Amino acid sequence: SPDGKKIAFASNQDGVGSLYVMNADGSNLTELVDTKAFSVYDQFRPELRFDTDCCSPDWSPDGTKIVFMVWHSIGCCYGSAYIHVLNADGSSLASAALPGWSTFDWAPNSQRIAFGSNCQEYFGICVMNADGTNLVNISHKQGGDTYPVWSPDGEKIAFASSRNGDSEVFVMNADG
Repeated sequence: SPDGKKIAFASNQDGVGSLYVMNADGSNLTELVDTKAFSVYDQFRPELRFDTDCCSPDWSPDGTKIVFMVWHSIGCCYGSAYIHVLNADGSSLASAALPGWSTFDWAPNSQRIAFGSNCQEYFGICVMNADGTNLVNISHKQGGDTYPVWSPDGEKIAFASSRNGDSEVFVMNADG
C-alpha cells in the first residue's frame, strides 16, 4: 500500500486464484476475492468451463482502492482478462465488464484508471472512473496501444504503441 503498512497479492494456494491483503509484517491475512465467484461453468457445453486466475493487484495512490484482473481461460488457446476494482477492505466490487490486456495505471488523484483494452469498438488506451463507470477509449487506435502510465501531474498519459509499424513510446493529453 502507499503507506507501506499493507501488502496486496495474489495466490492460488487452493488451486484457484485469490486476492489477499495482509499487514506488511505478514499478520492479519485476509482474503478479499476468491475467483471461483467469477468462474463460468456450463455442464452442457464443456468448452465454456473457464479456469480462472487472479490478479496483478495495484493500490490506488491514496490507498483506498485496489484494481486487479481476473483471467479466464479455456484450455490452451482462448483467454480474456476482466478488470475489477474494490475498496481496500474488500467491499464495493466494481467491474469494467470488458477485457483488459495490458497493465493498468492509476491517475495520481486516485479517481481514474488507464489500461489497454477493447473498449468502444477499438483496442486502445481506455480510461474509467475508479468505480468502473464512464469508460472511454481515448486513443481510438485499432491495435497496438498498450501499457499506459500517467504523468505525475495527471495531465498526460504515456503508452506503448506499434501504430507506426515499430513499437514506440507515445504521449498524449489525459483526455486523448
